[in-house]
Amino acid sequence: MVLRIAEGGGVRPGEQGELSDDPKVTVIHRPFSRSGGAAMVMVQQEAYRRELEYLIQYAHDDWLGFSVVSGSVGSLLGRGASFEAQLGLLLRIVGDLYDAGARAGDLTESTREPFLQWRADKAEVLMRIAAEAEPHSRLPDSGDVCWFTVP
Repeated sequence: MVLRIAEGGGVRPGEQGELSDDPKVTVIHRPFSRSGGAAMVMVQQEAYRRELEYLIQYAHDDWLGFSVVSGSVGSLLGRGASFEAQLGLLLRIVGDLYDAGARAGDLTESTREPFLQWRADKAEVLMRIAAEAEPHSRLPDSGDVCWFTVP
């Protein structure tokens, strides 16, 4: 069950909110951030599903770089979102990509083994990406941290 939050970021005065098994809006809560506060972001569920499907297909067809993933974050959040909100959504997308079979790794110069998959589980991958991105206060570009593919 997810509490459906009113457009604009909160439950309207006098309302209790609505529990739903099929929410139209997802609230992402990232319990840690550099500023110490929680980052909360609202994302339209259908738009998120479409972006994720596109990224999963991309990872099946080619090397998926962060510029594409970061572009999806920008498309979903729009202008003016805080870095913490952007990073929280980026990490959610990467986690969902991982659940769909995509793996993080490095491109190599080898024609025999052009992709070297990281030997890390999902949590380690997410922590590594966050640790690489947070000092720069911007989302990574392709080639900055890693690439993704479905092996």
